[in-house]
Amino acid sequence: MVKKLSRALAVLGPAALTVLVTAGAAGAQANQPAEPQQGGSAYYVEVELPDGTERHAVLVCPGGGTHPHGAEVCAQLAEVNGEIAALTSSGGMCTMDYRPVSVRAHGIWNDDFHSYQGQFGNYCTAVDYTGGLLFDLAPR
Repeated sequence: MVKKLSRALAVLGPAALTVLVTAGAAGAQANQPAEPQQGGSAYYVEVELPDGTERHAVLVCPGGGTHPHGAEVCAQLAEVNGEIAALTSSGGMCTMDYRPVSVRAHGIWNDDFHSYQGQFGNYCTAVDYTGGLLFDLAPR
């Protein structure tokens, strides 16, 4: 799915992401007081679970987009200038069971492209390692 998104963005270019960011921001504005929007940031977030199912969300900042923890994740990413690898562990406790998951996020933060990909021993570890919210798309 990420390859498809990457190809689509490569073909459509910045215009496609601008539409995505604008649409997400427009939806978010209904829930927020009117204030000037600086730039816009959006990530396509994906989790591949051990059983092969995938969970997806579009994170649009400010506001959140379709991400279940959107506003909180936007705040976390703002602290690290959109660098997912710079997010600190949430300090949660995870079991040591081995059920590998893959996580990916690609997008634009303040006009800079960012990409993150990781493989973890289990879903809890993946969520915890990346701040506790960004990849929290499935029940635990």
